[in-house]
Amino acid sequence: MPTEIRRIVFSIAETLDAISDYNKLPQNNAKLPPGTIDGCVVKDEADGIVRLDIRDTDGQHHDHILPHAAVGAALLRYCRTAKIPLPKRGQKSLQVVGDNVALYIEIRTDSKPLEEAAKT
Repeated sequence: MPTEIRRIVFSIAETLDAISDYNKLPQNNAKLPPGTIDGCVVKDEADGIVRLDIRDTDGQHHDHILPHAAVGAALLRYCRTAKIPLPKRGQKSLQVVGDNVALYIEIRTDSKPLEEAAKT
């Protein structure tokens, strides 16, 4: 059975744009705390994949870790908005590539054995 694997790598700036736009949605339950994002580190950890340094209105810095599901949802929405085609089916996951986040999509297809294909 052939498998297609797609990898879409997002820069830190694109990831932050996706997260910021996703944060503005009223139905998003993983809202960011108020403040300014001063830094972003991409690291695959058990509790999340993106760690933000957020400076609040008092100038205090706070770490905020975004879980895989929230970052994934933000990146999928970013792709839709940017008209990057994505298959509906397929196993989707996030991975760290250097300092960036990558969306991996694995699609398994059904295929005929070569001897059956040769008969048709």
